[in-house]
Amino acid sequence: MSDDLISRQATIDFIKNHSYLVRYDGNSIEQGMTVTGIEQALNEMPSIQPKQKTGRWIYMKDCEDWFCSNCKDIFMLLEGTPKDNDYNYCPNCGAKMESEGEK
Repeated sequence: MSDDLISRQATIDFIKNHSYLVRYDGNSIEQGMTVTGIEQALNEMPSIQPKQKTGRWIYMKDCEDWFCSNCKDIFMLLEGTPKDNDYNYCPNCGAKMESEGEK
């Protein structure tokens, strides 16, 4: 099973549409599913691909720091560039850095 994304509301609707009458005790019957049925329903759900956030590191000469073009978070390095330090993603927002500004 992969660790993918599914819509919460679509999952609820799917399970409601695929549930059946379940006897919980000797007297009550309610709409429901077994754990196996829920697992099967979740495996049958279509998954979605989230849009990948992208950005680039921008160097600010006045304070000698970098910032993410996506979230605008300042990223301080003691030396070098984000690429020199293997920062291919923003640690604040998770955006994948496509390019790097000039220092």
